[in-house]
Amino acid sequence: MLLSRIDIANALSSLTGWAYQDNRIEKDFSFRNFSDALQFINLIGDRAEAMNHHPDMLLHDYKNVTIMITSHDAGGVTAKDFTLAHEIEGLVT
Repeated sequence: MLLSRIDIANALSSLTGWAYQDNRIEKDFSFRNFSDALQFINLIGDRAEAMNHHPDMLLHDYKNVTIMITSHDAGGVTAKDFTLAHEIEGLVT
């Protein structure tokens, strides 16, 4: 079920640095080097595969990763997107 803008805003309040735009939630992460950034992407890939919920991930400027999450099958942001975002946050804390 798609979340309303109010529900999205409330859910974002529990996630530092995440934003809603273009019908998805997203966040930029920065690492010390390419290897750390790539390791992060691979960890997300494992979690995403286990959840059968796959984000768009962009590795850029050799050490920066942008994560973009939406529920393609629902056509927007759902609770499942926030579950994955919290999983991702757990990887960097």
